[in-house]
Amino acid sequence: MKTILKTPFSFFTLAIALIPLWAYLAIWHLLKPQGFWQKLVMGYIGWAFFGIGQIIFLIFWGIIMVGTWKGNKNDSAKFESMRCFRKKDAIQKNP
Repeated sequence: MKTILKTPFSFFTLAIALIPLWAYLAIWHLLKPQGFWQKLVMGYIGWAFFGIGQIIFLIFWGIIMVGTWKGNKNDSAKFESMRCFRKKDAIQKNP
């Protein structure tokens, strides 16, 4: 997968991974808690239900991003400025 395709894919998958946050913000906006106790209960609900789901989603998103951006050895950069990062170019042939 080329970088031009990986970047929008990364943003799209991040938006999917942030669904628990969007849901919590939508519920907060719809219920509009007024007092201390209402905000405390909403904060607990956000932490207990949506927070744990958010952490799990972000871990899966991180795994997907590592797999996406790591790529394979044949998909390495072919620019001259990146030559120093390839092992075969870093080793000097002449002693």
